[in-house]
This record gives sequence, C-alpha cells and structure tokens, in this order.
Amino acid sequence: MPYEVKNFENLLGLAGFSGQLLKNHFALHMAIDWEAVGKRLIV
Repeated sequence: MPYEVKNFENLLGLAGFSGQLLKNHFALHMAIDWEAVGKRLIV
C-alpha cells in the first residue's frame, strides 16, 4: 500500500505551536521514506 502524501499546512497558526516548529516537523516527515519504514515493520 503506497503512502499518500498529505498537506497539513492548514495547521499553521495552531495555538501553542510556532509556525517554524510545524514547518520543521513537516519537512522531517517529507524526508522519510515511509514505504521502506512500513516494510521494516512487517515482520
């Protein structure tokens, strides 16, 4: 099952989270090869 990229930029401006923190978090998740992670979890 391929990983479908989702856009969570609508969370920018969320109370209690800085915009930079959320942008860094989004960038980190976009850099991860989620298909490879899924294959390692299936044992």
